[in-house]
Amino acid sequence: MADQEQARRVDGTFPPGVSGNPAGRPRRQQRADGYVNAFLGHGTTRDRRTVTTHRTCAVNDLTAIDLRRGNWLAARVCELPDADAFRRGFELKLDDKEQAEEVMGAAEALCIAKRVMAAGQMERTCGGAALFPVLEGALGPLDAPLELDAGSPRIARVAAIHLLEPRELVPVYWYTDLTSEKFRRPSHYQLWPLSGGAGASARTVIVHESRLAIWPGLRFTEQTLPGQRLGWGDSVMNRVAEVLADFGLSWGSAATILHNFSQRVFKLKDLTEMLRVEGGEALLQKRVAAMDMVANALRALPIDANDDMINVTTSVAGLADLLIQFAQLISAAADMPMTRLFGMSPAGLNATGEHDAEGWYERVGQRQQDHTYNLEWLIRLLLLSADGPTAGKEPDIWSIEWRPLQKPSEKDDAETRKLAAEADKIYFEAGVLSSDDIAKSRFGGDTYSRETNVDWAARKKQQALEAKQAAAVVAADPAAMAAMGRGPTPGVKSGAAKPAVAEPPAED
Repeated sequence: MADQEQARRVDGTFPPGVSGNPAGRPRRQQRADGYVNAFLGHGTTRDRRTVTTHRTCAVNDLTAIDLRRGNWLAARVCELPDADAFRRGFELKLDDKEQAEEVMGAAEALCIAKRVMAAGQMERTCGGAALFPVLEGALGPLDAPLELDAGSPRIARVAAIHLLEPRELVPVYWYTDLTSEKFRRPSHYQLWPLSGGAGASARTVIVHESRLAIWPGLRFTEQTLPGQRLGWGDSVMNRVAEVLADFGLSWGSAATILHNFSQRVFKLKDLTEMLRVEGGEALLQKRVAAMDMVANALRALPIDANDDMINVTTSVAGLADLLIQFAQLISAAADMPMTRLFGMSPAGLNATGEHDAEGWYERVGQRQQDHTYNLEWLIRLLLLSADGPTAGKEPDIWSIEWRPLQKPSEKDDAETRKLAAEADKIYFEAGVLSSDDIAKSRFGGDTYSRETNVDWAARKKQQALEAKQAAAVVAADPAAMAAMGRGPTPGVKSGAAKPAVAEPPAED
């Protein structure tokens, strides 16, 4: 029988998947590359690399809120980008400056900037956020789309703006039209308001997405992943929580080392014999307590002549460098420079932090752009409000402009003005700009401006006036006409009718 199996094994007549080995087919060895060392286990199942995989430790919104609440470093990670984005604020650009100030005053009364900043911080913390403006007027039910086009019902007033968390808004309907730009996005949310107290009511309603300013959170796929709320994204704590725990553990260990930095070691004669006898432990405790009492009173430690005492210190060499490395690691995980995250300058030769600041301002500027759409939508609701500064008439041209994140110093401002003055001089000498254009552009507003505006209407009037004056001079003085190269027309006899002179364009 064994000879037959051996023959079948040699000629390959065993069925597919059967090796002929009574113990079964040998287990296939897994390896990460083409090199295998069976003695050391490299590339085999004993190699730790072949069984090492990545697994995201998802942080849900409740855990992220707890981290932000109790951990100062987590709070900085969640709050600083948006706080820096709104640190210098923004301006509303309108032709009517007084009206722009009134609109900004109404926005400040509703705390729009603070609400948008809080929504951004909530997005980073919980993986999403939304602002719900309370609108008064005949605008239909909350589950109907909000129409803001001409001819739609007018908004009477923006009464308030509420910040909503992802756990309060559960998607119930979705856009299913593949040709729509909102495909796979929620169209309706069911609002489950969080109770602010024992007497607060929790009335659920359906809200259309057009009535919300939504911050969706970090989304990597349309599928809802572990730790995410339905229809929302990830918290930034997902990438930071593990490193944050290591950072806290490292500083806790450092504190323990400092607590145990210096230890007293007593060498008591016949200690072992003392503990063997009955009551020896109590006698030892009584002796040590007496020594401690006398030491506190006399600031000296009394010991027997046959005893000995030494101080043993723990080495902390390299501990400070190790803690800085952990700080740099969490700074990289949070994508924030150490100058902002920890308020400390970077270490290293000639390190000033200027490069880190420039990169940080670029990221904060991108964060500002993330807020611009929702911010403009809320400002537009103010402009369309009948009780608002514009009486419900939206200006044809308006925009939001963020102020520079970094305020220039007096020296930088003086150098900027000098360069602008040199450029203005060149444009003036070339006839591109007039002195009035330069003066109005630079000093016509409340503050100095580097933007150049040309008054084209005034320039057309000036050109028409100059053309009219030139035509009058030519008609009154033929000699002047000849001096200007406009002599008698060839072929026209003296005394003949003069050719008609084109009239200058009429003044506006």
